[in-house]
Amino acid sequence: MAKPIAVISASQLEVSESCDLRDVLQYVKRIKVPGFSHPAGVTGSAFHACCELWYRQAPGIFESGESGLTSFVDAGWRAAMSKKGTVLSPSDILKQDEFKSEVLRLLKIFYVRQVALGHLVKPLYIEKEFRIPFDSSEGLIELYGLIDRIMLIDGKAWITDYKTSSSHKKQKEVDWDHQLTFYSAAYRWLAKNSVSPIPVIEDRVELYYPKFDLFVHSYRNKEHFEDLKHRLVEVIHRRRNPNPRPRPSKDSCFFCPYKNTVHCREGR
Repeated sequence: MAKPIAVISASQLEVSESCDLRDVLQYVKRIKVPGFSHPAGVTGSAFHACCELWYRQAPGIFESGESGLTSFVDAGWRAAMSKKGTVLSPSDILKQDEFKSEVLRLLKIFYVRQVALGHLVKPLYIEKEFRIPFDSSEGLIELYGLIDRIMLIDGKAWITDYKTSSSHKKQKEVDWDHQLTFYSAAYRWLAKNSVSPIPVIEDRVELYYPKFDLFVHSYRNKEHFEDLKHRLVEVIHRRRNPNPRPRPSKDSCFFCPYKNTVHCREGR
C-alpha cells in the first residue's frame, strides 16, 4: 500500500471543521496542555469500558440479570481512570461514587433495551480499532478510529456508537454524521479484508443515547463517501495554512484545552 498523505480520525475531522487553530495545535503540533479531565468524559469512558467487559462475557451476562451489572462498574471506572491523560480535580475525586452511580444507571437502561430487542449474543466486533486506506483527489488517506460495537442481525450489520451526552442529534444530523460514515467505510473494508470474509450486506449505522434510551439510525451510500472525501481534503488544505486562526464559539470552545492559553490568545 502506498504511504498515506495523511492519517485522520473522525475526531480530528470534527475539530478541524470547528476550529483551524485547535486542529493544528492538537493534531499537527501535538501540544499538550495540563489540566483536569471533565467528569462527563470520564463517565462516558467508563460506560464504554463496562459495555466492552459486559459483551466479552455474553451471553452469560444476560443469565445473571441486572444485579450482575454492578460488578462491571468498578472495573469500568478503573479502566476509564487509567487512560493516559485522565486526571480528575480534587473536588471531582470526592464525587466518584456519584459518577459511578450514573454509569450504573445508564448501564441498566442499556441492559433492559438489549433484552427487549433480543440482542443477547456476542457482537461480531467490540471496541474494534481500525486503520483503513481511503482514496481521495489528493492521494491516499488513512482513516483510523474505534467502533464501539458491530452486530450481525438478520443478515445485516448494525454498527453502533454509544453517546452518553445530555443531548442528542436529530435524524437529519445523524443522516450526515461523519463519524458514522467513517464507521461504515471501516466495516466495509474489514468485511472484505478479514481472514474469514464477511458478506457486505446493507449496514445500518446508529447512535445510542442511554440517557434517553434512544437509538437514531441511518444508512450510508456512495454519496456519503464522496462527501467524506471532500471534507477530508479540506482538512488537508486547512492544515497547509501557515497561519491557522481560531473560530470561537460556545460549542467548539467548551471542551477546548487551548481556550485559556497563550496559543489561542496569540492566534486571535
